Amino acid sequence: MAEPELPLFEVRTTEDAEEIEEKIEEIQDYVGDIEVESILPNATEQILNQISNWITYALGELNAGSERFIRTSDTWVLLLDMKYILHILRFDVDQIITNNNKLKDKNEQVNGR
Repeated sequence: MAEPELPLFEVRTTEDAEEIEEKIEEIQDYVGDIEVESILPNATEQILNQISNWITYALGELNAGSERFIRTSDTWVLLLDMKYILHILRFDVDQIITNNNKLKDKNEQVNGR
């Protein structure tokens, strides 16, 4: 599972919006492929934390981009959809991190560490 790109971006055109939509889909795929039944590797946990931080950044940029388009335009609707997806994705990422922390705590209790 390849690490997703977490790009810096600005939405000024419809093409910008479409490009970031592709990146968000890649991040969704990455998060969706994570096995949550066992403790995550440290690298995966770090990537999830980076994704969580990036989502905050991305939401800000999408909000700024939304101001550049008429509320009824297709691009404005696309930005709105991406913001909705990112809110759901943030919840998923937070749940995975929380679950991973619980698994690590349980493992420490079992192993007496």
